[in-house]
Amino acid sequence: MENVEDPHERNGLPAGVRGSRQVGEFWLIRLAGDLDIETLEPVEQEVTAALRRHEGPLAFDTAEVSFCDSSMLNLLLRTAGERPLSLLAPPAHLRRLLTVTGTEPFLPCYPDLDSCRRERVRESG
Repeated sequence: MENVEDPHERNGLPAGVRGSRQVGEFWLIRLAGDLDIETLEPVEQEVTAALRRHEGPLAFDTAEVSFCDSSMLNLLLRTAGERPLSLLAPPAHLRRLLTVTGTEPFLPCYPDLDSCRRERVRESG
């Protein structure tokens, strides 16, 4: 029998999550695919686990996100209410969602983690 990948899990991580680990002071969660009400639960579980494992800021690599709806945006905003949060490499459609909804000030965007780190250092010093 051939090994069929569970659509709700990939490499031991929930659907929509391609990686989750500490990188310096940040907990980095790599997201991918369509992030909507249908895929939100596993992503939400990973975010909850990251908040338990890590006391510092979170960064979401969104370069591979093909779609994000209001339910995913809500998860990001709720998470930003608990910890400093940054979005890395957001695609144009995600930036547009942030602009249209007026949520840009709450979900700062950076091209990459190094840019995010430099900005945090500049703001704190």
